Amino acid sequence: MLRFNNTQISRNYTASRDVVGDVRASVGQPRLAVALHSADVMVNQSVANVVTVVIGETLVYNVTVSPIQGTSSLRVTAAHKGLQGVVALSAPQVALIAPDIHDLTPNAITLSDIAISDGVNDTVVWSLGSNISCIGYKSNVSGSSVVLQVAVSVPDVAVNIGGVRPSITFRLEFDNGGIIEIPITLLVVEPEVVVTTLASPDDGLLEGEDTVSIVAVFAHSNVSTSPAFDLAAVSPVSSPSFILVRGSSSRTIGSVLETATNASLSVDRFELSPDSHEVFSLTAAVSTAVIPNTTLGLSPMRLVYYSAPSSALVTRRKYSIDIPDLTYDTPTPAISLSASSDGTIRTYVISLLRSCN
Repeated sequence: MLRFNNTQISRNYTASRDVVGDVRASVGQPRLAVALHSADVMVNQSVANVVTVVIGETLVYNVTVSPIQGTSSLRVTAAHKGLQGVVALSAPQVALIAPDIHDLTPNAITLSDIAISDGVNDTVVWSLGSNISCIGYKSNVSGSSVVLQVAVSVPDVAVNIGGVRPSITFRLEFDNGGIIEIPITLLVVEPEVVVTTLASPDDGLLEGEDTVSIVAVFAHSNVSTSPAFDLAAVSPVSSPSFILVRGSSSRTIGSVLETATNASLSVDRFELSPDSHEVFSLTAAVSTAVIPNTTLGLSPMRLVYYSAPSSALVTRRKYSIDIPDLTYDTPTPAISLSASSDGTIRTYVISLLRSCN
């Protein structure tokens, strides 16, 4: 019996990411606040003080700078400062300028690869000006602010694996040496799907029109930390020795597509959450054209899934699993001879027995 060990695990995923930084250097000085504006995937695991992200996900952060009267110089930097993983910064902009903030330079934005020098842009600088005037804002009043935005993506590169913690530091420099910093830590999570298969029979002798029943269970391993997206299973029952038995395929949820030629089956793409599993079954028949005394190979199934849904804004990670082939033998033909005599005439009958057992 062909088996692949599998352990299923249930994890707690939530729909909020309330990781927000809000810092004022001291009373009478500017304020810097960082908050998540949007995310294109929003797969979340409850982990204290970090933001969980999948490979291929993009987060958009609002960076709010609230100067006070007398502030004249503002410079904001967002940079990947961590030693783990890779993040890509993109689409920096000034989203909002309060009407009582004057002489600000919203177009002085630079995007570059400085922090790690790996070809991925990881640093944004907003040089907002050195002669800014803020008319109405008091240190104890909220309202007069500049809102910046930047997109933070987790690309599909080798160093981005489940468990790494890239970090982004947002830094405000104001007037003569004033500095405020807010770090944001990301936690990369990844799916890992394992397959448990059962074939009956799983080996031995097969002849034309004999059948093999296959059941495959897909579930998350005990180290999986996020859902598997766009999971698709294909059973390439296209060996010259086997054909798919029409109507034999099924799955726990959803439909199965059987090709008109009985050569293969596939299932529509679906999401496999960490607390669920999926069961597929099919039956393959041995072709009547098989040659005796040969070895037959049957590929039970191929599984493909992704780290993020197809709507992800950057390249997501693709995973695939090929279940090892099942092998069977066809029997060696046996020959029997019988003779009868009628005078001088003898008749011989040669028959190929269906089995040599």
